[in-house]
Amino acid sequence: MRTPTPVHDDGDDFGYMEGDASMDLLAPPEDETSDEAWLERWEGSRKKLLLVASMPIALGPLIGAMYFPSIPDMQRNLHTSAQLGALTLSLYSLVSGIAPLIYGASSDQFGRKPSYILALGLFCGACFMASGVWDIYSLLAIRMVMAAGMAGFGVAATGMIADMFPAQGRGRALALSVLPALVAPIVGPVLGGALAEYASWRYCFFLMALASFPFVLLFAFVVPETRKPSRWRSMTNPFRPLAFVLHPPIGLTALCRSLLFAAMYTMVWSVPIIIEEQGGSSLEAGLLLLPYGVFTIVGSLMGGKATDKAAQRFGHGGTLMPFLVSVAAVVVGGLVYGWTIENFKAIAIVASCLVGWGLTFGRPGIYSFAIEEKPQEAGSVTSCLSTIKFLTITVEVTLAPWLLDNVGIGWLMTLYCGVLALSALPAALIMTRNMERKQQPAEDLYSFVG
Repeated sequence: MRTPTPVHDDGDDFGYMEGDASMDLLAPPEDETSDEAWLERWEGSRKKLLLVASMPIALGPLIGAMYFPSIPDMQRNLHTSAQLGALTLSLYSLVSGIAPLIYGASSDQFGRKPSYILALGLFCGACFMASGVWDIYSLLAIRMVMAAGMAGFGVAATGMIADMFPAQGRGRALALSVLPALVAPIVGPVLGGALAEYASWRYCFFLMALASFPFVLLFAFVVPETRKPSRWRSMTNPFRPLAFVLHPPIGLTALCRSLLFAAMYTMVWSVPIIIEEQGGSSLEAGLLLLPYGVFTIVGSLMGGKATDKAAQRFGHGGTLMPFLVSVAAVVVGGLVYGWTIENFKAIAIVASCLVGWGLTFGRPGIYSFAIEEKPQEAGSVTSCLSTIKFLTITVEVTLAPWLLDNVGIGWLMTLYCGVLALSALPAALIMTRNMERKQQPAEDLYSFVG
């Protein structure tokens, strides 16, 4: 049995040497008893599998980004109200919060591959059906099935990353895994707005059905199982991930993260509504969100490196440093956006860039922190984070239309950003209690930001 050969990180291999060139993507590794041997078996293929696992994650954000600016067109086409139109978002978020519970426990005990195949199949079928939907109630039902599929992508992919990558390189791998998804906020609003303006909102779903079908075949016939076979069990408890909510380091930080997403969701959701009220088009709303999407990619690239450097210098608690920086960025950007979007759009666009950067800069840190709290149950931990996030967004989507009509976007963003800032206080306390100053060469921890 070979042993892992650690080397200095060259910025490409996550701190480990490339393995045997004969490692084939088609062939799953042999069952090994030690965690070190299992990680070593993926050295030659982990990059390819990281790419394959990451691509489907983009489908969920992409359909969301395309659907947002086309909602007014959908409401006119199906002769429905704005309230029912908003319900297509809130029900989608609700199911997206419940479904990860199933995927988390089952992927930990039965494997990542079956979870990915099921998720992709549900998503692909639902998108195809949504492209030919006949009324708003059918769309509501199909959107729930779509959410049940989408919810499995991130859980299964994060589980695969935890299976294949050592802890000291996991932050960068997690950051890279979301890069395909971060293209969605760039091309999605523009593409969705253009389709709604010049064709039909239905093409958004039809394109997603075509895009997801090849991944169904890829995971069914090519991608190997990465879960360590010796840890599989015959039964699963779908509510197991909920137990992590009661584990303060996970539950409190997950709540803060969910409020961060709620603030972002409010900003993105409000753009097409405000633009339409001022006489603008769906395409204009999509173009306004374009800079926001670009900065989500910048934040993710910086956040992965920040997480690994903070972990090297300050230990387990240090992985939360980038996350708390991201909270500060979203609070500031959200407040500025709320008070400028109606009258000073140029300033609002800059503020949205800060929100986009903050949204992704802290993601690798909080995932690395949570997974290291329960490293043997990475899928369940990931599903816990997803469940709290989407349930919070469900509440936000339900309340936001009423609040927007009654208090306006400025006070609405002030409310969400204020609650987010308060929720960061327990996360900061958890960070300080888990920090351990390590001996490192003298350097500025945040030199990578410059």
